Amino acid sequence: MKNTENHWERIARTGWKTVYLSEIYWLAVENLELCEEVFTSAVTPPPGESYLRVDHGIHRKIYRILNNAARLSALMKDRDRRAGQSAGQYEIQSRRVRWIRSVLDGIAIAEIGHAKVRHSLEHFDEYIDETALKSSRGQIPLPSFFPIDFVLGRADTLNAIAFGKLEGFKTYPLRVYLAEERTFINCGKEIRLDKLSEECAAIAARLLDVAPVLRQDEEETSEQRGSSVLVLGPQHFEEGFGRTPKGSLLA
Repeated sequence: MKNTENHWERIARTGWKTVYLSEIYWLAVENLELCEEVFTSAVTPPPGESYLRVDHGIHRKIYRILNNAARLSALMKDRDRRAGQSAGQYEIQSRRVRWIRSVLDGIAIAEIGHAKVRHSLEHFDEYIDETALKSSRGQIPLPSFFPIDFVLGRADTLNAIAFGKLEGFKTYPLRVYLAEERTFINCGKEIRLDKLSEECAAIAARLLDVAPVLRQDEEETSEQRGSSVLVLGPQHFEEGFGRTPKGSLLA
């Protein structure tokens, strides 16, 4: 069978759809859990106060959040045909993306799809080069602090505690998490973890409504979830076999 549209229709009759939804659901849930751990560990300071912390555990969690967001985005984002990808593979990719978008219709994914921060981490050396050059050219206000791998209570923390010869310095975060803003900054690129968390919560809620089987227990976490085996025979691809009830988004 060479007709790729027919192949998607055949695939869509089987349990493959649940495989896609399960991957999206648990990536979203894990991000919800990780974001909550970050928010709990780095709390908003009281008015008029702040703090400066070294906590690489928080940064590792943020990197996992961003990696999960990249995987979510890949499942939902329409992309150009890549080198070596067959016409059939590209057609299935495109049809799968359109279907997932229809399932998640109306849910914002702006922060999940925000690739600039992830790109700045993956190519950190290039962004450091660019930032260093900007500082040399005077495109970044000097004198400045350039904190790397810190958790700050709020954006103006270093400015507020600077005194003596350091008074008046600006802050240009290289790799910093701001607790009050719930924002991660890497070489000038920012991502709002609170917004990303909200998007993941909306995705998880929608998918549970579509396919309650994705979660067996309300208390189940991403670490506790089980595994599954997809069992397929030729008959599962045939029209009319195991038809999903009419009106379901899985149909």
